[in-house]
Amino acid sequence: MKPSPVAERTGLLGSIALSLAACASPAGDGAPLHESVQFDHVVLLAPDSRLGDALAERFTEATALETRHAGQGTRGRYFLLLNAFVEVLELVDADEARANAEAFGSDYVERFAPGGGAPFAVGLVALGEAPFDLPFDVHEYRAEGAPEPYLMARGNREPAVPFVYATGPERAYPRRGSIDEVDGIEDPEIREAVRSYLNHPSGATRLVGIEFGVPEEAQGSANALLLERLSEIDVIIGGPAIELVFEVEGHVGGEPAASPAPHVRLRWVPPRAADPGGR
Repeated sequence: MKPSPVAERTGLLGSIALSLAACASPAGDGAPLHESVQFDHVVLLAPDSRLGDALAERFTEATALETRHAGQGTRGRYFLLLNAFVEVLELVDADEARANAEAFGSDYVERFAPGGGAPFAVGLVALGEAPFDLPFDVHEYRAEGAPEPYLMARGNREPAVPFVYATGPERAYPRRGSIDEVDGIEDPEIREAVRSYLNHPSGATRLVGIEFGVPEEAQGSANALLLERLSEIDVIIGGPAIELVFEVEGHVGGEPAASPAPHVRLRWVPPRAADPGGR
């Protein structure tokens, strides 16, 4: 899930969140998979802190945005790119999570266990104005403290199926064409914090592809077919693991995929031609 709403944040955390939403390119000008929804971010489920710690060796973690999800039994850790972000969702209280399963629309605790289900989620942005015309049946989830509900796909109830949800356009991650756009943030402390969060030890700049390992029986599900139609990012359903593909400045190819966890791989590719939509 995303960090708490901007209006509920204070201090540096609130300023960073507000600055991320301002001084940035629009959410994207490319044609979305459906006229009312587009890709926003990816969530990796982790039963403990090891996956997040491994990613933090390759990416600068946005530590000020770390969020304990009250009533949900999880903690979110965030890694920002120019066009999207990766969240590592850690299970911190299984009992609290199980008590929240019915409201959430999925027994999501199963997804944290090895072999227990698809250990990832994809966040979409609903475009236009409510009520949204989404390409999936919706279960509304009202997280504690959130002014607007999360729009969960009803297909999420099956743990083997990819988890899909959407939020309104006010929560869209701001896409940037380059890190130079951070210069538009007036507050120098906030500007440098955001700049540091977008500079990674790996050199990664954009998330450009995802391959999801999904059991054969779930590959034809409505959620899986929906993800394969994403136009803002290349998505492949199938394979033994989750592979995230990142553009890396100065990369010329030939480097094998890195594995921060048994079920997660990272692949580096050279930068593509500039995209005016910030893809």
